[in-house]
Amino acid sequence: MPKIVDHEERRGLIVAATMRVVDQVGLEGVTVRAIAREAGVSTGVLAHYFANKADILVAAHRAAFEQVANRIETLRSTTRDPVDLLCRALEEALPLDRLRLLEAQIDVSFFGLALHDSTLRAARQASYASTVLGWQELIEEVVDLGFAQPGVDSTALAVETVALIDGISVQAVLFPEEMTVARQREVIRHHVNSFTRSSVA
Repeated sequence: MPKIVDHEERRGLIVAATMRVVDQVGLEGVTVRAIAREAGVSTGVLAHYFANKADILVAAHRAAFEQVANRIETLRSTTRDPVDLLCRALEEALPLDRLRLLEAQIDVSFFGLALHDSTLRAARQASYASTVLGWQELIEEVVDLGFAQPGVDSTALAVETVALIDGISVQAVLFPEEMTVARQREVIRHHVNSFTRSSVA
């Protein structure tokens, strides 16, 4: 009897293998052959799930963003205070440990590759738009429950928040000795304190 293959599971395993290869050699050094070897499949099997290398990189990029989104969604069930939720969500989006640093490395490298690849650029644009909406929703909860200072523009603040995350991530990836975990948390506190009524320690 032929073995039944769970295609979504196989696809997920290939994406996970891609992220491990990225961790080893960086996004620019990823090859289809290296991914296939890490995933324990042939390049022919890989081609069954992904059209080309760009297709695989887009999947890895989306997976990294989904990991962050899933962690933030988990926080929603355990965190009632909207300001605390926002602060903890920001920490999930920043490279404060090895896993989150890998996610940041993928995103930072993705920027450079997307400059010359329309497929990658479209994927990054889509994730950016989705991320802005996600932060806007969290900020609006702070505003609606009366924890924000008067006159807060949640849309502009969401864009600013994404720019802050991107900037911190670049600094942490390139200059970790300067953008330390403590420094990242300090910047987060300053950002949140700039528009909320209560001071975040």
